[in-house]
Amino acid sequence: MKQFFILLILITGLSKMAFAVCYLTIDNQTSLDATLINNISIIEISRYYQPVDEVPPTGISTDACTYNLLITEMSDRILLTIKGPKASTFADSRIKGLKGFQQAFFRAIIKDHPDKKSQICQRHPQIVAEDCGVRSATKPVSPAVTNFIITDNNTGLVWQKGEAGRMKWDAAINYCINLSLAGMNDWRLPNKTEIISSYQIQQQFPNLSSNYYWTSTINKDYNDYSWGYTPSDGSTFDDGYKTSNYSVRCVRGNSNLPMEPTIIAQRPDPVKQEPKQEDQLEEDNRFGWRFVVAPTYVSGLAKVLDIYTNNYEKAGYSVSDNEGSPIGISFNPYLQKENGLRIGMGFGPLMVVILSAPDDEMATFVALPMNINIGFTTYGGLFVRGGVSKLNASGDFVVSESLGLVGAVGVELNRKKRVSVGFELGIDTSTVELEKTECSSYSCTTTTEKINPVGLTASVLIVF
Repeated sequence: MKQFFILLILITGLSKMAFAVCYLTIDNQTSLDATLINNISIIEISRYYQPVDEVPPTGISTDACTYNLLITEMSDRILLTIKGPKASTFADSRIKGLKGFQQAFFRAIIKDHPDKKSQICQRHPQIVAEDCGVRSATKPVSPAVTNFIITDNNTGLVWQKGEAGRMKWDAAINYCINLSLAGMNDWRLPNKTEIISSYQIQQQFPNLSSNYYWTSTINKDYNDYSWGYTPSDGSTFDDGYKTSNYSVRCVRGNSNLPMEPTIIAQRPDPVKQEPKQEDQLEEDNRFGWRFVVAPTYVSGLAKVLDIYTNNYEKAGYSVSDNEGSPIGISFNPYLQKENGLRIGMGFGPLMVVILSAPDDEMATFVALPMNINIGFTTYGGLFVRGGVSKLNASGDFVVSESLGLVGAVGVELNRKKRVSVGFELGIDTSTVELEKTECSSYSCTTTTEKINPVGLTASVLIVF
């Protein structure tokens, strides 16, 4: 029982860690669009500090983890203060407006964490040009503009003048493939090189509703990330998570730009269907069904072996051999949702005890726990799960089985790969009732004893 409470405290503590979330509060004393400022702040705080979310309508407790931004607009600059875990900094900009906010934001991060400077300079060289020693962008060329399209005379590309709004990466690919505009239907999502070229003509676009736009170039190391584009400074980044909502502007035509190897989604040939892009790439299995095979250690099987040995010896047999491995195989499939929720079931670990005595006498015990569970997985792979367990047991001294609770906490590594590994600590309180022989100086009697054959568990996970 003491072990149970220790593990329960461990699981409770780690589950709080897994579910822990920090919230973002903003005191926006500017004329800047509040929604846009909020979206940019959430993305950048999550990128350079830790994941944050908006304060829900129901509010948060006074001791909740929070990041607070105080944004003040001056006549010629933006002032910004950031307070939160591992963040206590302020900075100002040299310019006004949205770019001024971004400049103050990144300067504050660099001031608080100088190790982030190279990363920020690579992503946003024009926003923090003075801090990074970047030269100003060249003078834009004059494009040919119509009501619906913009033709870049420098590259030969034709751009959608308007934009489609914010959407996930898959939706952006499909939107451009299915777009029919200005009598043309061969539109596509621009690749990384093409969208960088639009920086020279972007003052001709009627609006830039977002600070982040999708490209069709996939991160070659991690298939669930794609390259994104920041129009404010013409920079790109390679960790745009495909389920994020970024803005979309489509392109058509053959470019005279120097192209680099990239994975680009193209419109299928109407006669000969090309293989779908997802068939050409290794699936990461981050979402959808996942299948876990796990060698699992159980702490309670020794008690079963003790009772079986006791019963044989009290019956007058000399036990010649006994076997009962505390390590069995578990199989735990689960459905992983995009929001982190996971729903699954479990079989195992399979437990077997075999007792042998002279004259071919043998006693056996076989048990297979089964459970249904629900849990939550963070993007980092840390997870918790809990549910109801039923122990299915048979053997010479088995009287009955009963339900119990199952709980576990663990981590899954390399989740971006087709096959990943991990580790899990858990507990299963399901019980089995066994006959037990008790003897005194005068006689022997049979009683029953409830034990927990599973108990504490430790598993190595192999996930497909």
